[in-house]
Amino acid sequence: MSITVRQMDPQCKLADHLTLPQLETILPAHVIQEVLTDCEAWEHREKKLNMQAMIYLIIALALYPHCSTREVYRRLLEGLPDELSEQEEVPTASALCQRRQQLGVTPLRTLFARIARPLALPQTHSAFRFGLRLLAVDGTMENLPDTDANRCVFPYHTQEELSRSPFPQARCVLLMECGTHVIFDAEITAVQQGEIGSVLMLLERQLGPGMLLLCDAGICCSQVMFTARRKGAHVLGRLDSRSYKQPWVRLHDGSYLVKVSGQRGQMLTARVIEYQVKDPHTGELSEPIRLITTLLDPKQYPIETLIRLYHERWEIEQALDEIKTHLCLSARTLRSQTPQGVEQEIYGLLLAYFAVRTLMYAAAVQADWDPDEVSFVHTVNVIQRSQWRLMQASSWQRPALRQGLLQEVRQERVPPRRLRFHARVVKRTRSRYARKWYAHLHAPCLKDSFLDLIVLRI
Repeated sequence: MSITVRQMDPQCKLADHLTLPQLETILPAHVIQEVLTDCEAWEHREKKLNMQAMIYLIIALALYPHCSTREVYRRLLEGLPDELSEQEEVPTASALCQRRQQLGVTPLRTLFARIARPLALPQTHSAFRFGLRLLAVDGTMENLPDTDANRCVFPYHTQEELSRSPFPQARCVLLMECGTHVIFDAEITAVQQGEIGSVLMLLERQLGPGMLLLCDAGICCSQVMFTARRKGAHVLGRLDSRSYKQPWVRLHDGSYLVKVSGQRGQMLTARVIEYQVKDPHTGELSEPIRLITTLLDPKQYPIETLIRLYHERWEIEQALDEIKTHLCLSARTLRSQTPQGVEQEIYGLLLAYFAVRTLMYAAAVQADWDPDEVSFVHTVNVIQRSQWRLMQASSWQRPALRQGLLQEVRQERVPPRRLRFHARVVKRTRSRYARKWYAHLHAPCLKDSFLDLIVLRI
């Protein structure tokens, strides 16, 4: 379709046009404005930048991870008339940093809480089992720039120099809808705080009737099961090799019931399932794998179905890979040099991921696809390429262009996943160089020229 270039008031500032038009139905400007008003976060003096533009910029930092902050600002202005974009210079890095400090964390946190939510409908592929919405919870750690401020708020997990992480780290515990990969709640803490406390806070906020929580052995505990049942939800999780070995009642399908004790003498009945996996090449059996669930009826919840269902928990591992590899560029740390900036950047990252996954879900629903069949990398590329096109278009043309985006997203269909078994190993070898310590971070600047330091051997 032909595009009518929208008319713009030449008196407006560049920041007034800074937006993500591809995602404005997911991240509406009026919701951002309401959040800024509720948080009393509007700027006192606008100058070149306003707070609404800063929120869009922080979200866009995750969509353009290879670009500097100023370059991301330029990307968001692509498509504007030259006479408008040339009348103002791009704000300096220090001006952008100062505005981020003035904005703070609360507006981003509030915006994420207001917008992020489960999306799947009962007819969505792979989103429900037994009439229960599938959720997964897990934790991950983000490497942070090694600054004094970050080390103070996000200290190393240990003070032993040889065993600690090379960077300060923030722990992120995430709650995800398995069918759509939408992350709709998160807790950000220092690594010294365990996962269980954050998990329980997420469950108190989000869990409800009609939900089934999938979790691994590090998270699945009596507290989680009691909290889930009190909220009307169910749990299916991995069990370690030592707990609940003595059956209370044997069931005909080979599983057995156990009594789980809680605080103040509370008791809960749970079901334990044990199985092994056969190596397809050697025929050898793996160590026993043990699951525990609050779904007790062996006829209504067959053992084979529950075993297959537990492996849906790995969907959250794929979501973490998408965030770390494609939105954070894997080996890099986050950008922010301060703890406030770190939290702000993480919420911007989660908002960007939610927006991308929502767009993928909308494209899948139109074609009656499983959301897993939509390519994440291709969708991010489509969003990046379409910025200038939607920025140029008039407001009445944007809905049709966004429909075109959904068709473009579906041009790359992911083939069905193969059944694979992989050892937990890394390909990256140890470096032949010595490890960098804190003393190496601030090398002295020499006042002499390089030639003054040369001593010839005669």
